[in-house]
Amino acid sequence: MEAILLIEIAMPSLRVIVESKIPKSKWTKAQYEKLVMPNETTLWALHNVQTYQIQTSSAFNKKVKLRKIQESDLILKQKSALI
Repeated sequence: MEAILLIEIAMPSLRVIVESKIPKSKWTKAQYEKLVMPNETTLWALHNVQTYQIQTSSAFNKKVKLRKIQESDLILKQKSALI
């Protein structure tokens, strides 16, 4: 079984374009427009991701308790490794 990239399914390859006799310049321009111009589905997916990130961060931040640190408190210190 051969693995197929989603890009191959969504956009026809150059070989398919050559077989269908479309000039390479038109094909290149069309592919560029598809990649640069976001469509409605892409914008909706981006909106959903941002909404999920906001909800996740707000849920996490609710569990965080702020503490005031004084000079006498013991604090763990992370040491960075020398490379």
